[in-house]
Amino acid sequence: MVTDNSYNPAVGTPIRTGAQRIVRLVDPVAGTLAAGVTVAHNRQMTLNEVMGMKTKVGKIKYPGGPLEILVNNTKWSGEQSGGGIRADFTPVPLNGITTYMSEVPVEGTTEVWEIINLTADTHPMHTHLIQTQILNREAFDVKRYTAAYVAAFPGSATIIDPATGLPYAPGVYIPGFGPPLDYNTGNPLALGGNPDITPFLSGLLVPPAPNEAGWKDTMQSPPGTVTRFVARFAPMDRAVNAANLNFPFDPFALQYNYVWHCHIVDHEDNEMMRPYIVTPQPGAVRTYVQGVDY
Repeated sequence: MVTDNSYNPAVGTPIRTGAQRIVRLVDPVAGTLAAGVTVAHNRQMTLNEVMGMKTKVGKIKYPGGPLEILVNNTKWSGEQSGGGIRADFTPVPLNGITTYMSEVPVEGTTEVWEIINLTADTHPMHTHLIQTQILNREAFDVKRYTAAYVAAFPGSATIIDPATGLPYAPGVYIPGFGPPLDYNTGNPLALGGNPDITPFLSGLLVPPAPNEAGWKDTMQSPPGTVTRFVARFAPMDRAVNAANLNFPFDPFALQYNYVWHCHIVDHEDNEMMRPYIVTPQPGAVRTYVQGVDY
């Protein structure tokens, strides 16, 4: 006889005879953090749609429309549209190519990521390496926040605005620039480099739906909404206050990096993807040995 260890993630109780329980980082009924969960960082990051201008070439009219969609207004490499390199990103060389990382969480820590969707679409945001738990969602005033967001851009002496043919002036949105503020210090309440979303929240806090109450590697992020999820950079089966929250393998043994991205294929292939690295805990005991187990 085989024991059925399945369980209902919505309530964390066994379906039949299994003894498993889901590790709760979130109270899915209240949409709040579960008891005992300590958050190392909050991150507020945007989803951006870069629009093309209406143009006419000869007798042909081009209506404009979306050209690319970005995570936190940042291209895959972390380099800016004009070739600039941000001082607030972390350079990581791999196979002779340097990528500039913005998300550099520490192994064993727990973070809350707030995804501020400024686009017109719902994006299924997907994380590699870890699964997460949806905390809640909350609507915001898109028009007012977008105005504050655009006003925060500092301008650029080297990136040319195609609308004017001149360098971007302060207070003008720069596609692919990255966030308008310093990623680490621009918003004292959260990492990410964006104006704080709190003053612009306009709706009721909505807990996750029953089918979203378990561990997820993909989270729906509706337009005009802040979607919050709890990301713990540790194995899923470890208790909230476990003494050892390290991975059984070194997450950066070969300078590995992971990605988070929209799971719509033509979005993820059109720059809506960012790599991230996990800083390993020094001296952590590993049960998976590089060169033997992987």
